[in-house]
Amino acid sequence: MKRIRLQTKRIHFAFAAVLLGSALLFAACASRPEPGAHTKAAEEAITALNYTQAVEEAKTAIVTGEDARQAYRLMGIAYLRNAGYAEAAEAFQSALSRSDGIPDAMDYDMNLYLAECKKRLGAYEEAVTVYDHVLALRPSDAETLYERGEAKLKLDRLTDATADFDAAVRLQNRDMDLRIRIYLAYAEAGYEDAGKSVLQEALNSFGNAMSYYEKGKAAYYLGNNAEAQSLLEKALTSSRGEERAQTVLMLGLTGERQGDFGYAVDVYTDYLENETQDARILNRRGICRMEQGDYRLAIADFEQGKALQDAEAYRALARNEITAYEYLGDFSKARKLMEEYMQRFPDDEEAAREHAFLSTR
Repeated sequence: MKRIRLQTKRIHFAFAAVLLGSALLFAACASRPEPGAHTKAAEEAITALNYTQAVEEAKTAIVTGEDARQAYRLMGIAYLRNAGYAEAAEAFQSALSRSDGIPDAMDYDMNLYLAECKKRLGAYEEAVTVYDHVLALRPSDAETLYERGEAKLKLDRLTDATADFDAAVRLQNRDMDLRIRIYLAYAEAGYEDAGKSVLQEALNSFGNAMSYYEKGKAAYYLGNNAEAQSLLEKALTSSRGEERAQTVLMLGLTGERQGDFGYAVDVYTDYLENETQDARILNRRGICRMEQGDYRLAIADFEQGKALQDAEAYRALARNEITAYEYLGDFSKARKLMEEYMQRFPDDEEAAREHAFLSTR
């Protein structure tokens, strides 16, 4: 899953609950009832990354008569962020079963969450089935086509996956981020050449109209690191906002790929000192500083990043901070941080194994 937010991801119609058939008629999105006190508390807990508390508040919301559909949805999001994929799937199915039969945006949103849970659990056939029903209602949704293609690749259904990816690209031909995600999906499945062809086709078709940033990203994933670095440096002169942050991340990675961590640190530092704080960039700078052996500076970056409470970056920052203390030889501090981490993310099996290791040091 690329991003998880409290609000629905896209304003699309959806279908109600446990895989209703495609005969449902579309309807305007129904307004959501005002959340009760415990539902609001669950939302606030998710925002604060307190997922265990969010689940408890959602459960209390249900038993005290607040809107169960909203509460189960929030419970599902909390479990999903906490790597409790089976529990998240059950919560989303409970929420979907409480739909009123008129599909709305929340139903659509929750079915995509449910499919993501199925993929995380390795139940790719079930995920494909969910996507099939979504696409029966929204056949021109490029994001869902991509997600279904990714699931089909996991089932080694290359031809079917390619058909979905090609359909998604036809719908959003100029979307380089979509093409890069397709490349990454192919590469992970062992079909990197197929992925590169998706990027190369874009360069051949409309490369002259692409920005330096777009061409730089394409060059990076095509393996042309020096070209990517040159293009991304040019992109920095005019990029703004989120694209500027993404450009900095990509440019830093060109340095990391070459083992030039000093260059990467300089790129990240220039942004952090002159633009704004960004948890993702702090995480990358911290990783580079660990590679340079500057563990205390790395720890400072991870701590600063954690303080920003970025839901997507927080887990990586927390784990990397623990690793930095281990490299520093401070196993007592690493153990304490791991205990805090396990309280927040009790379903992280990899962290549980690391926790067991630290307890012996």
